[in-house]
Amino acid sequence: MRSRKSKWTLELLIIEAAKYTTLKGFREGSARACRVASVHKDKALIMGHLLKYGSKWTLELIKEQAAQYKFRCEFQKGSSGAYQEACRRDDFEEIVADMPKQRRLHSEESILKTAQSCTTRQEFRANHPRLYSAACSRNILDKACQGLSTSFMTWQKAEEIAKNCGYKSEFRTKHKKAYIFAYSLGPEYYQAITAHMTDMRGKV
Repeated sequence: MRSRKSKWTLELLIIEAAKYTTLKGFREGSARACRVASVHKDKALIMGHLLKYGSKWTLELIKEQAAQYKFRCEFQKGSSGAYQEACRRDDFEEIVADMPKQRRLHSEESILKTAQSCTTRQEFRANHPRLYSAACSRNILDKACQGLSTSFMTWQKAEEIAKNCGYKSEFRTKHKKAYIFAYSLGPEYYQAITAHMTDMRGKV
């Protein structure tokens, strides 16, 4: 007997999950879609934006914290949790409306360039917190992180990419993030996964 085909296509799952901000909310509000999404091959794409736990930061609490500071940078340093939650909200500018903008230390170009040198959003946030916050405050985070994976590069992913490359130059130039990741694990590992590749350097 043929199994019944699920109505939940990838597109419908993405649309449904976008209605929620937390995993708990998605599970309670659309249980069937959540079950399908949790075992879907594109789970990260569907549910990557969901917070595992609900945030304690309501709009009222964020505004109470913001009111204690004169400048945005002070708000960021003094109450990083509230500031980061404010950055995620569409009404960020309303929350910090009374805080004058100080001279921008980072240009948009430098923010975009740094973000694109990272493999994932998480890596951008962890390694460049000031630039990440600047991207949030200027509402260019999505633009800066365009094309970045929602999960960290792994050795399995690096090896799969390397397997499909015939030349070291191809691996180095076309798959820069996997190349950097592989090299960061040490020269022995790098040599092992690129042993099948042709090295064009030095050839006439």
